[in-house]
Amino acid sequence: MMRILHVFALCVLLVAVTIAQQAPPAQVSIQEVAQGLAADGSRWLTFGGNYDNHRHSPLTQITPDNVSRLKQLWTVQTATLGNFETTSLLRDNVLYVTGPQNLAWAIDARTGRQIWRYRRELPANLTACCGLVNRGFDPTVKQ
Repeated sequence: MMRILHVFALCVLLVAVTIAQQAPPAQVSIQEVAQGLAADGSRWLTFGGNYDNHRHSPLTQITPDNVSRLKQLWTVQTATLGNFETTSLLRDNVLYVTGPQNLAWAIDARTGRQIWRYRRELPANLTACCGLVNRGFDPTVKQ
């Protein structure tokens, strides 16, 4: 029994050290959002890509000649039923996705690995006229 407790304590310590070593992501500034899309495609911080709502990427690697060679690299299973009606945001190779029932995820854009998942509890007396859909993140909101 004591050996199991020691192993458990070691696991808890390793997890705590790992979490402590991970630097929190830098907050998104109003200036960064106003700049809109990054020319290298590393940033998509608003619904339409920029305040003009262009919804067009500056990337040129995908062309009519090579689009047929695109293939799926990964899939994320959210275990969440409902409608996903938002545009994912991208910053520093992390996709930020919101979904129904006030759920949110951070996903490594290169691998599809879930970095974190968050669920905000909704008030018990909440009335939703058209279903519990989510309209996405606001990258400039501070808690």
